[in-house]
Amino acid sequence: MPHAAVRDIRMYYEEAGAGEPLVLLHGATGTLEMHSAGWGGLVGALAERYRAIQVEHRGHGRTDNPAGWLSYEQIGDDLAAFIEALGLAPAHVAGVSDGGIVALALGMARPDLVRSLVLVGANYRNDASTEAANAVLDADVIAAEHPEWAEALAELHDARRHPGYWRELLDAIKANVAVAPDYGEDDLARVTAPTLLVAGETDPWANLDQMLVMRRCIPRAEMLVLNHAGADPMSNHIPQFTRPDLVLPAMLDFLGRHGAAAAA
Repeated sequence: MPHAAVRDIRMYYEEAGAGEPLVLLHGATGTLEMHSAGWGGLVGALAERYRAIQVEHRGHGRTDNPAGWLSYEQIGDDLAAFIEALGLAPAHVAGVSDGGIVALALGMARPDLVRSLVLVGANYRNDASTEAANAVLDADVIAAEHPEWAEALAELHDARRHPGYWRELLDAIKANVAVAPDYGEDDLARVTAPTLLVAGETDPWANLDQMLVMRRCIPRAEMLVLNHAGADPMSNHIPQFTRPDLVLPAMLDFLGRHGAAAAA
């Protein structure tokens, strides 16, 4: 199975298709098999036009994490090293939730590596809405209130390390989201790549207040807000999974308008 040696980790990835590289990032707790947290439901269609490369973040699935902690900038640095190691720059980068925040961090820090960004369900700072939503990212809460999720996390993460590892992963994620992201409007203005912002109308993380600020501050940003992404806030947070029929055509249109041919 393919791994890339980047920085202090071995990053697991899978790819399909040919053409301009499109790097796909999942959300917190995700793996390539967890389609709700990532791009597995769309990767086949994306691979018809792009070299679609799905990666597993540090500490997730088959990618190790000797550091034992997580941050968006740290994973962004991993991603930069991965893009350089595989010679992908400039790459389209699309992320869901935490993956979207990582993509945002990459766009700020290494604009030379990025052709375009697609950010699904990404927030740029914590507010009352995100802090309330982050309460679900607790191992005890998941075990008590979402046992099927706990079972899936154990199956996806523990088997590749040791029993109970999924709880350690949640602790690292919880510590990160308690203090991050913490970007300001000046930080957003550093993103020079064309950027597509996507969220459901009642997404508690990528809420409308944050989306409007990101749309205004990122110089080349576009915004897609879906008022029919699902009946509950979580469905609105992952519209690439709940409403692929709406997200896929918008994404393909955006990527096509900002590809190498269009840039030339």
